[in-house]
Amino acid sequence: FFAGLTGFYAEDYNTAIALLEEAEATGTSDAVLYQFLFEGYSKTDRTEEGLKYLKKGRETFPDDSGLLFSEINYYLAKGELTQMIANLEIALEKEPENASVLVTLGQVYDQLAVKAKEAGDQEESDKNFNKSLENYSKALEISPDDFDINYSLGALYYNRAATYTEAMNEAANDFSVAGNKLYEEIKAEMDGYFSKALPYFLKADAVNNTDKNTLIALKEIYVRQGDFEKSNSYKDRLESIPE
Repeated sequence: FFAGLTGFYAEDYNTAIALLEEAEATGTSDAVLYQFLFEGYSKTDRTEEGLKYLKKGRETFPDDSGLLFSEINYYLAKGELTQMIANLEIALEKEPENASVLVTLGQVYDQLAVKAKEAGDQEESDKNFNKSLENYSKALEISPDDFDINYSLGALYYNRAATYTEAMNEAANDFSVAGNKLYEEIKAEMDGYFSKALPYFLKADAVNNTDKNTLIALKEIYVRQGDFEKSNSYKDRLESIPE
């Protein structure tokens, strides 16, 4: 068992796997044994082969955080969002102040909101958007100066605003009174989301003033608000960042 752990830390994963499997066969039972067996297989591009150890470890040590997060990362890589939610909720019960778990939940619900929108289910999209917002907001309460959290909240609103573009363009082609009214209504909703995104991008920029995606978002938001002076200032900053 200890030789296997040593092999893992030395990044000799094949040796580690062989030793840890031998230890497991003799009856050694430890949460980290199953975690490192699964991760050892993953490091050697045999993730699915090692999945049996992750499942056995989770069954044997259901309260172990290391195994839980290994399982979360597995489903994250697979893109199996629904299964991830269940595991993340469990992780949150164990560590309610873990901002990373809240951010990951926010990301999962954000992806589900996008998928529902693409499928034409606006109600489901709205529900998942609100859950994403809720989790990001809780994470921000824990770490208000975190760049990733502020950026994620800004991006959530920004991307939501962008979903109105197609409908707004369609309404723009209808020159009737009703068409003009619909255009203004859609534009107002879109502009509202861009405005909500702005303070989070400004905060993200204050934390990290060299992030290109943040500068692009700020440049575009100010263009939409008609503030070309501010937009150009972000454009200049963007162009000054080395490739």
